[in-house]
Amino acid sequence: MILYLILSGVVINFAPNENYKRYIRFFSGLMVIMLLANPIQYIFRLGSGNINSFVAEMERDMEHISGNHFYDNMYNYYEMGISEGIRITLMEANINVERVEVLTDKSGGCVKTTVFLTNSEKSDDITIKKLISKVYNLEDARIYIVRR
Repeated sequence: MILYLILSGVVINFAPNENYKRYIRFFSGLMVIMLLANPIQYIFRLGSGNINSFVAEMERDMEHISGNHFYDNMYNYYEMGISEGIRITLMEANINVERVEVLTDKSGGCVKTTVFLTNSEKSDDITIKKLISKVYNLEDARIYIVRR
């Protein structure tokens, strides 16, 4: 470290122009920061200090984020939100709902909606489908009513 500082001072003094000195100081400052950060990295056990292993670790993290796990979870939460909204809408209309399942495609469009009603529910299937279609703008053909 000391050798580097002495060497950078010598290079700065031999620079022919003030513009060159400014860039040399900037570059040498960056190098000092990198040299100081290396021991701190070992103190906090942030890795081996090898830049190749660091880049490989970052690529693995990005693959995990951009992989199917992230998007699958996002669509699951989206489907759960729609299901809960439909269930609440039907309950507010005094329709006894056991549960609602929604299946979406990757673009967020609804592929299939299944409403599970209790046996005691006497509401007409067409009325339920119309209510869901009106509130959530879904096609009647993609809404299925199951009575248990």
